Amino acid sequence: MPEETRLSSIEKKLDEHGEILANIQKALATIAVQDERINQVRRDAADNKHKIEGLEKKIELLEGPEGYLAGIKQFQASCPRRQMKWVWGVILSINVPLAILMIGIGIRLMAGV
Repeated sequence: MPEETRLSSIEKKLDEHGEILANIQKALATIAVQDERINQVRRDAADNKHKIEGLEKKIELLEGPEGYLAGIKQFQASCPRRQMKWVWGVILSINVPLAILMIGIGIRLMAGV
């Protein structure tokens, strides 16, 4: 009987070790999934960093000392505002009476007078 007891004890230990190995296998599978997720996050972070650098370059093109906004500001600063206001004043002062005159003529023609 001691031999059977010994074999039974060994089988019991093997079963325990099998359960432990199964748990280790599950843990390793979980670690592998988490590792893949971590790698994906790192790839996404690198991609986002590249996108951010591209945006920073575009902002520099817009706002830099020789950027587009500086050119627009310089153009606007050189715009003859007083002269443009005067030109619009002349155009409106001529066109408004002309429009009123045309409306009056149209009303007379419709009335048949």
